[in-house]
Amino acid sequence: MDASKAIYEARKKLVKKGVDDLKDTIPFEYVLTCPDESQWLKVVVKFKDPKKSTIYVTDFHDYLYTVYHTDPKMYVVDRLVPTEGVRLLEGCELVYGNEEEVKADLERFKELAKEFLENLQEVMRTFKRA
Repeated sequence: MDASKAIYEARKKLVKKGVDDLKDTIPFEYVLTCPDESQWLKVVVKFKDPKKSTIYVTDFHDYLYTVYHTDPKMYVVDRLVPTEGVRLLEGCELVYGNEEEVKADLERFKELAKEFLENLQEVMRTFKRA
């Protein structure tokens, strides 16, 4: 195992411990982790109450930073651009939650991304004619 893979696995375990510590306090729907090219850790989170996701993700990040001395890049599912959502949900590992929920969100993001690209092509055609 190379060094970057070992670092990722160690940080993933810390995120899992953090989720286990806070799952009674913060209503996680699911949590995903994936390695970042700059040896950081990406954490993708979906909460049961999306209206309070900013508060929850801040508290979760602060807990991970304070207790486990890790500083991941945090992404909230309900705030992702469709193309970014597809990329993150396809490339990350489930740490906590329901895999079926992740698959449903991935399909939703794929549909939104397809619609977005179609709209973008329509705009390009409109401006090309003008």
